Amino acid sequence: MIALVVLAVGLLAVGRMFPTGARSQEQDRLLTSANYFAQEKVESLTGRSWADPLLADGRHPAGTATESFGERAMDAFYQVTTLMESSTT
Repeated sequence: MIALVVLAVGLLAVGRMFPTGARSQEQDRLLTSANYFAQEKVESLTGRSWADPLLADGRHPAGTATESFGERAMDAFYQVTTLMESSTT
């Protein structure tokens, strides 16, 4: 009887790990997809002139629009910010 109780407690503990593992796997998949999107954007923007509208300060696409990517049609946008060069004298 004691062995059955110990076994049941052990099985319940192992069973609680499955939802946590599935949640972690989904977060990793989303992070991988976001990294892939960022890499694609950097590659598409590399080599453009500084006057290109895609490199203008602000949110791209503008407003509340988003770009779809990935198998599950995730929506994304990117933000461009000009870094100011600090002058030291």
